[in-house]
Amino acid sequence: MTSVLVTGAGGYIGQRLTLALVAAGVGVRALTRSPVPWPEGIDPVVGDLVAEPDLARRVAQGVDIAIHLAGANEVAAAEHPAAALRDTVAAAESVAHSGIARVMYLSTVHVYGAALTSRSFVDEGTPAGPTFPYAAARLACEDAFTSSGCPTMIFRLTNAVGAPARPEVRRWSLVANELCREGALDGRLTLRTAGVQWRDFIALSDVVSTLTSLVSPASFHPGLYNLASGSSVTIRDLAVVIQQSFVGFGQPKPELSAPPPPSDPPGPCRIDIGRLKGLGIAPGTSLRQAVDETVTFCLDHRAALR
Repeated sequence: MTSVLVTGAGGYIGQRLTLALVAAGVGVRALTRSPVPWPEGIDPVVGDLVAEPDLARRVAQGVDIAIHLAGANEVAAAEHPAAALRDTVAAAESVAHSGIARVMYLSTVHVYGAALTSRSFVDEGTPAGPTFPYAAARLACEDAFTSSGCPTMIFRLTNAVGAPARPEVRRWSLVANELCREGALDGRLTLRTAGVQWRDFIALSDVVSTLTSLVSPASFHPGLYNLASGSSVTIRDLAVVIQQSFVGFGQPKPELSAPPPPSDPPGPCRIDIGRLKGLGIAPGTSLRQAVDETVTFCLDHRAALR
């Protein structure tokens, strides 16, 4: 049986992924910085890859592959860019040099930076040029894994949509999740901008199933992959889908508050997923299904989300 080390297992993606791996019959060692109430079948480790230099080597012993998720999110990176870059890269380097045989690294599509413009086409050959600290840190981690010589699959993730494993997982800075939460708590959806930006949203369940399906040695193919749905919608369109979801569950339609759109809105940016499809993987969960999952979670946990 394949055994997997998940770093950052306590996070938004990490908890869902860890639970899915166990459900798939995979042995999992879950590394978190704080204790998490895991079910049986998970080997929990609490520690800090940066503060404990030998931690990565210790937790990698007896493990076939690491899925590295640990690192500062976009909020922390914006608040403390220098520290986020330093610590995020240090954690990646510790995993890269831990002696583990294989790694999957979850990066971000935002490493493409200015290439993500109106009416653009972005594939893995598009030059990277991050414009935000979060993306710069993730690109530096990609370089750390590549230069280490450790066989690595690097996934540049777009925008995941889906319910967290528990209400305690605070990941409401993501626009889709925050709108679902606001709709459940306040009966409205608030956009700070006109919402004409185009985004590729991928269901969190598809992110998790993709990573889970590739942990075996036979499925593992080192390289760079865009992890996306392959289609884009505007933030305003996303808000409409969320409104429809609430109505579908018999709830009042949340009122949408947003500045008026410009007369000449930007066109879509397409993220190519041809390499991912070459592995036999094609995300199949619709945006509405991912939104429905998130809205249901928010409605079921309103008290805990306030």
